[in-house]
Amino acid sequence: MHKLKYGQGNICRRERVRKDGSRYVYYQGKYYENGEAKYFTEKTQKECYAKLKELTGRQNVKRLPGGYSFAQWLEVFFTTYKKNELAESTLKDYQAAIRNYVPTTLLKRKLKDIKAVELQQVINSAAEKFPRRARTVCDIFCMACREAWNNDYIKKDIAKALKHPTVYSKEETPLTPEQQSKIYYMQDETMRNILIAYIWSGCRFTELLTLKPEYWDKEKETLFIAGTKTATSKRTIPVFAPLKTILSKMALDGEYIFNISAKTLKRKKIIAEQQLGFKFTIKALRHTFNQNLTEMGVPDIVRAAWMGHSKPTTTKKTYTHMTENIQKEAIKTVENALKLP
Repeated sequence: MHKLKYGQGNICRRERVRKDGSRYVYYQGKYYENGEAKYFTEKTQKECYAKLKELTGRQNVKRLPGGYSFAQWLEVFFTTYKKNELAESTLKDYQAAIRNYVPTTLLKRKLKDIKAVELQQVINSAAEKFPRRARTVCDIFCMACREAWNNDYIKKDIAKALKHPTVYSKEETPLTPEQQSKIYYMQDETMRNILIAYIWSGCRFTELLTLKPEYWDKEKETLFIAGTKTATSKRTIPVFAPLKTILSKMALDGEYIFNISAKTLKRKKIIAEQQLGFKFTIKALRHTFNQNLTEMGVPDIVRAAWMGHSKPTTTKKTYTHMTENIQKEAIKTVENALKLP
């Protein structure tokens, strides 16, 4: 029986209890199809592995005489294992991280000769100035080395020895109702429309800039968002009144709904902050979208779908904040309950 190596993560042993108290064991397989996770179950590990192989067509990558260089293996890894799992922009971002932070001398080395300490040195060097990018590089190293080990191109799973750099993230704060109100009265119409669109669409920075006129379905009153982070972040959201008002007044005769470059938007945002009297990030506007929906009572699973998250836990844990309005509603709920006989 072929046994999957540790870390491959495609087959899991499951145990359940029947109503009569007896236990039974089965195996669950996982694979990706067009970026979406698919699951299946079989009675034995051998049957599960055979089914997995049938569904994915997963075969060992053809070996090169003398073995792959590290650069060659990374290219094979991206093409074979990540192309259908990640959004195109994320895949390009991963490839750019390798080009920008991994020394050419290391990329030219034979894959089988690479040591964990050498990869860790690259990670540590990048972390001195760019800790977030260093974490991305570390993630790539871990995934690529684990697949190389699964395919018997290296003798040890050196991914186990790699350590991620610590990143201290600044917590994003959603805009208050007063701050949102100030945006509605901005003199710069272009910037006002863009900021309101971010607040009422929940778009990521690039997602809004790549919205096309044909993405807006006027009859169904929906807007398609071509996700930029993962393959599962593509989504369709309802067009709420503030966003509908903006779209209805725009000409929409260009390639994109908002014909503005990322560079120009960043420059105009600085000017807008001076006019509004407070600083904010585009990501804070995305948090504001979720927070508005939360305070209106929209369920977690619905907000996750509109935010482009694969799991509601991400929406609830990262994007939901304790605000004054939430506390007031909670107090009213308790007080009303205490008034009952």
